[in-house]
Parts: sequence; structure tokens; C-alpha cells
Amino acid sequence: MFNENYIQNIVTAFQLSGKYTNGAPHGAGLINDTFAIEMVEGNQKVRYILQRINSHIFKDPPALMANIELITTHIQTAMEKGCEHNDRNRQLRIIRTSNNQPFYRDSQGAYWRMFSFIENSLSFETMSNGHQVYTAAHKFGTFQKALVTLPAHYLTETIAGFHDMGKRFLRFEKTVTENSNGRAATCKKEIDFIVGFEPIFTKFSRLHHESILPRRVVHNDTKISNVLFDQNGKEAVCVIDLDTAMGGIVISDFGDLCRTSICTVDENEADVSKIKIKISWFESLAHGYLTATQSFLQPNEQAHLVFGFKAIVLEQAMRFLTDHLAGDIYYTITQPEQNLHRARNQIKLAQEVILNEDKMQYIIDDTFYKLQNDILPLKCTY
Repeated sequence: MFNENYIQNIVTAFQLSGKYTNGAPHGAGLINDTFAIEMVEGNQKVRYILQRINSHIFKDPPALMANIELITTHIQTAMEKGCEHNDRNRQLRIIRTSNNQPFYRDSQGAYWRMFSFIENSLSFETMSNGHQVYTAAHKFGTFQKALVTLPAHYLTETIAGFHDMGKRFLRFEKTVTENSNGRAATCKKEIDFIVGFEPIFTKFSRLHHESILPRRVVHNDTKISNVLFDQNGKEAVCVIDLDTAMGGIVISDFGDLCRTSICTVDENEADVSKIKIKISWFESLAHGYLTATQSFLQPNEQAHLVFGFKAIVLEQAMRFLTDHLAGDIYYTITQPEQNLHRARNQIKLAQEVILNEDKMQYIIDDTFYKLQNDILPLKCTY
């Protein structure tokens, strides 16, 4: 429950020069508790984002914040070296505590952090047009490119086995077998569907752990709501939510971006008949992403991008179904069986991916070829 007096007391732990005026819950995140804080500094109102880190999910908040500090500093340096236009107000910036730490631990043991508020920005759960998809994909690709020179082993694994699909499948099987909430009988069809794709989960794990694809610093949660747009909703301006940014493979980022940006509805839609892939939007996405990443992507990475899309959708279906069977302990629900409906949503999306897999791979190969040979412009308006 929101307690403004308590929040105001937490705010005093951070290096802020102004006077607190108000705070309120902010956003629709499923993991951390997020608040928008308003201060008066001089004659201006200035806002900040305050978050209580979910230490049940993130077991080592200090290491998590060390990761975020390393990443944000590296991106800032990369932008300056590249002589890119750098609007400081359009970058994620940590507000340090009075004792110069990137986090604060309160008397109850909870961990808190604060970021500058990126004003005049919007986030979306679904896209409205191809240009939005293009610019979001380009922003996530630019994020990956800026971190190419940051060794992945510098970062702590914030959630063990986050995209280890082999381990997630074993956990899924165990949850089905235990059936601790008696829910398995009502979703046998969905369980059988996931079991049938075990080879996909095994292949993804091999790509990840056997150095078949290079290990890089990736975002690991590139859902479309994790990129902010300008106030007109036209241009992507900043990648946010770096909690799972750590070592991984680029195809997971590409896959989750596709999963959340080129479908006609979001993952909470219970009517699966509405779920379709917009191939024209996939073309926009491929153009934006490859424009930003073509300089460092290896051929084997390019060849597995669409596979990454398929694998991530299947993994998300498995995660929702696992959580439903386990009693909804990870994803927040607002209505009964919501995680089962989410799983069914992702299963239908996986079927759509499989139907369009060859077509999407052709688009990737054709787009990459045209960019490499200056047939496609580096910037495009859809």
C-alpha cells in the first residue's frame, strides 16, 4: 500500500537539492514498485523516478546497481567518443545517495534507487505504425552497439539462468509433475504444446552456452514498453529498465522486441483470434535493427535472428504457463487464470511465427544485403 510519508522519508536519502512536493505510484511494471517524485528546485518543478527493488526476484541489489552504473557510464562514454548528439535529459541517469551510493537500504532492509525522470516521453504496450517499430528497433540496436566494447564478464548475472531455456524447461517439467495447485488437468493441451518444443529450448541453450554465438552485453528484456518515445510518439529516445542487462546473445533481444512490437495485440489479450503478425512491421523492424547493428553482427547471429524470435515466444509461453501452474508467484495478475490466458496468447503467437518463419528470414537476409550494398537508406520513414 502506498504511504506518501514513508516515500518522502526515503527521498531524503538521495542527493537532491530541492523540496519534496509529492509522490505517486507510476507505470505498470510487474516486478519493482515505482513512484514518480516531484521536487521544487529553485523556481522549477523537477521529477524523479524512485523504485523499490524487488529483492525476491533480484537477489543481489548492490550487484544489480553496479551493473546499471557500469552500463550507463559506458553508453555515455561511447556516445561522447562517437561525437553523437547527446541530450543528457534523454539518458537514464542514476541519482546517488547522500553517502554517494547508487542505492539506499532502508531500516526494513528494502533496497531503493532513483533515476532522473525523462520528461516529455511516452511508452507504449503496442505499436501504432511501422515508423514507431523502425525507430524502436533502431534504438535497441544502438543500445547493443554502444555496449559491444564492454566485456560481458564484467557484469553480474542478476537473475541466474534468465534465458537458459534448457533449465527453464526442466523447471517447467518439475512444476507440471508436482502440480502443487491442482491446475495441470485444465491446461493439458497447453502443456503438451510446450513439451513438443523441447528441441527448440535445447538448441537455444546450446547457442548460448557453447559459444556458437558470441556472448555480448544485451538488454534481455526488450519488450516495447522498455523504450521511451518523444512526446509525439514518433521517435524512440531512450532504452530503460536495465535490471536484466548482462551477458547473453543478441537473438534474445531481437526476439523479445519482435514478440512485443509486431503483433496486433499485446500479451494480455485473451481473445487469441486477434493475434496476427504484421509482416510489414517486421520489415520496418529488420530495417531499423540491422541499420544499427550491421557493423558488428556476425553471420551466425544474423542467421539465427528469426530463430530467436520463435524461441523467445515459446519461452514466454512456457514461463506464463509455469507461473500459472505454480500459483502465480512471479507475474502479477489482476484476474483469475490471467497467466494461463497469457500462455495461450503466446502459444498462438508462436504458431503465427512458425507460419511466417521463412518469409521473415528472407526479409532479414534481403535487408542485410541491401544495407551492406547501400541499396537501402540508413534512415527511413515508414
